[in-house]
Amino acid sequence: ETRYAHFWAQRTDWRGRTYYIAPELLLPMRDGKSLFPVKGGTLEERSLDIPEGECRMFWLQVSVSENANSGEYPFTITLQAADKAPLKLPLTIRVLPFRLLKPPDKRWLLYSDSWFLGNLSDEKLLSVLKEIADVGIDGLTELPFGKLDLNELKAGKVSYDPEALLRWLKLMQKVGLRGPHTIGTFIEEHAANVLGLKVDLNKEWDEPLKEAMRLIAQTVVKTLRSHRFDWLFYGWDEPGPENLRAIQQYRFWREGGAKTYVTFFQRGTYEVAGQWMTHPCFSVGLVNRKETAEWARKECDKNGQKFFWYGSGCYLGQEGRMFPNRYLTGWLFWKTKADGQVSWTFIRPHEDPFNDFDGSKVNPYEPKDQCTAYPQLERPNDYKSVVGIIPAIQWEAIREGINDYRYAYTLKNLIAYAKQTASGRNTKSARQLLELADEAETTLRLIEESVPWGNEVGERNYTNQNLQQVRLILARQIERLALALQGRSLAQSETKKHQVLVRIQLLPPESNGFTVSAPLPVISIPRLEMSPKIDGQVSESGWRGAAIAEPFCNYQTGRPMPKEIATKALVGFDEKNLYIAFVCLEPNPKGMRKSQWARDSDGVWQDESVEVFIASDKNPNRYAHFVVNAVGSIYDELVFDVGWNADFQMATSIAFDRWVCELAIPWSSLPFVQSPISDLHFLTFRINFCRNRRQVEKGSTHWAWSPTFAWFHTPERFGVGILEIGDVVVTKIRLPRYFGENQAIVSLHNKSNEPKRVQIKDQQVTLPPKSDKQVCLQVPASIGENRKRVELRWDGERRSFEVAYAIPEPLILVSPIVLANERNEADLTIVVNLPPDLMKRRSLIVEASGKRIRLPLT
Repeated sequence: ETRYAHFWAQRTDWRGRTYYIAPELLLPMRDGKSLFPVKGGTLEERSLDIPEGECRMFWLQVSVSENANSGEYPFTITLQAADKAPLKLPLTIRVLPFRLLKPPDKRWLLYSDSWFLGNLSDEKLLSVLKEIADVGIDGLTELPFGKLDLNELKAGKVSYDPEALLRWLKLMQKVGLRGPHTIGTFIEEHAANVLGLKVDLNKEWDEPLKEAMRLIAQTVVKTLRSHRFDWLFYGWDEPGPENLRAIQQYRFWREGGAKTYVTFFQRGTYEVAGQWMTHPCFSVGLVNRKETAEWARKECDKNGQKFFWYGSGCYLGQEGRMFPNRYLTGWLFWKTKADGQVSWTFIRPHEDPFNDFDGSKVNPYEPKDQCTAYPQLERPNDYKSVVGIIPAIQWEAIREGINDYRYAYTLKNLIAYAKQTASGRNTKSARQLLELADEAETTLRLIEESVPWGNEVGERNYTNQNLQQVRLILARQIERLALALQGRSLAQSETKKHQVLVRIQLLPPESNGFTVSAPLPVISIPRLEMSPKIDGQVSESGWRGAAIAEPFCNYQTGRPMPKEIATKALVGFDEKNLYIAFVCLEPNPKGMRKSQWARDSDGVWQDESVEVFIASDKNPNRYAHFVVNAVGSIYDELVFDVGWNADFQMATSIAFDRWVCELAIPWSSLPFVQSPISDLHFLTFRINFCRNRRQVEKGSTHWAWSPTFAWFHTPERFGVGILEIGDVVVTKIRLPRYFGENQAIVSLHNKSNEPKRVQIKDQQVTLPPKSDKQVCLQVPASIGENRKRVELRWDGERRSFEVAYAIPEPLILVSPIVLANERNEADLTIVVNLPPDLMKRRSLIVEASGKRIRLPLT
């Protein structure tokens, strides 16, 4: 089947004013004509013309019949233009001698948008469900719930009519959608009214309401049991740990016997409410690193839960692209070892499905259309006239990702079967089979290691082409094992050795990242001798003696920022304000994404910007959030309440190699701080400093003083601030970053008019009045994560800080397996993690084909 890939304008964010041109719709075409989008979800047929000098994209969908023989099938694709000779393109399709297996214990789910698709007739809905199943989806979320009758609730009786749900169940069973599926309702308020209870649902519920909710859940569970329907209760979406109503909702449905599916993007939600989750569904940002995925898998196993996560579908940056959804639903799902992977959302237009720039009437917060596929309507913007769906590239990417997983699973199963078949047999064929199985097992392991984790994809420049190469390698291994089990082998021409040209690229040092278990960074914040002028200039006199928060690290990996974009935050205070100055190095200030925005517009944090999070030490989940972009637009909120506005000062400036942002945040604007501050001595609170580096044509990176290992809104990973009124202040601690470094440099500042003698470890140093001094300490520097406690004593005062730092391996292969291209060329990339002096004295020795080559490291 041939389809025309239609390009159109799409917003770059949920409600922003910028857009890009992306290929999305895959439209049917034949005989020189194609369907084209008109308006309101309707299509019309037009001649498919390509103007001179322009390009068009076409999509070929190949289907292989069930009884097709394996082998190569040659085809010719002919492109015919009027009055021109046809262009003939050869195409060879290779049908492999095996079928892909699908794991029986893994599930792919899709947000169904049943409110929209429910307008279809049974016949047309069945056709759509079949297409969903053919892609590889197993279950649908947010199906119609049915009706609850609470008229006799006071008498302890509840009735439930699942007719609307059973319509879907019948059709889903026909196409093999095995589940689990989710249903949900927010019945608790109605239940409270029926019982005559005056309750605040955001506080602890009364016992009668708790018992009523258990009864409702028991009724639904009992009613659906006879229909053999694998379902989960799904109510509140992405509740935070402070959302007591949501937590109680899930608790009492669980206590009533329902299995529960809970989405969340804060680890704190799982820690507070995990006991009432049977299917916790983590945001991809919580599990896209090896360490965090292993943590989630371990916790779910310990608690007897199914480990699900979500993140694919039609989120920002996924439309019109093959890689994101293919990678997420395929290899990242495989690497996380999760039980379920969820895509959001199937078809959710806001007003005109073919206009990404309306939608504010339907969803003022996220007016952008949310469509992994698109609806085809008979009448413009009449959702009840839906006649079918239009596939999009991001939809087809899900199919490819699921198939990638199936290739890996098929090989893993075939390896186990081959070993079982050869076990106990001492024959030549059995030994050869074992050798092939061992080789395939090694290949699968190396490939799994070579595919990067989600937080590393951009750094590795990993693309869809890499995924395709990986699939070809797996297919070859499966084919070899499948033929060997049949007593056959690949043709000699298929297995002959080739000479490969290997290019070796040496990359400069990259510091190791922290782990999520690393202690929180601590900053000792001094009282400033004078209030700095907030003018965007960061004068030396105004910020003298300020503490410095650095280095900033990748928010997910904990890896420090590269020197060329290094960022630091200067911090100080007085009785009225907390003062913060960001200094952000930027080699390309003209390329920064920056616009003037109204207050609290999403565009502020989607620009080049800095962010500050401040919370009390006792309740970090209630935090104030400040964002300022490079040209001075501001966004502030209390948790997610953008209606909260603080009366703070700020100023920005842009120079040729950096940009600066200064802030003065009044203590009186923070609802969790008493103002004026009554006890300054050792007052502690939680704080984090962040930077969004956004280049117009190069994408974005995100950095934080305290890495959050999820998104910035992760209060359990906010650092610790201590308001210091003592005479001696630790303004900065520089820690080892590379192999071979074993010194920490502690920067001290004496605010007083008297000299101060300071004991730090086994050293005594004297700080003259109003002076700064650096002290070098010998510290452990073993490969991996290290921790060190730094303690200072002076004049009867004592301060103690625990710091963490990570030392990388001296040499790191970016990928443990290197794939050669069709020209038999391969690139071997090595990161050299040595300080400059060691790098000059060391060399890299490469041995290959009996040759020994010495390469300089500089």
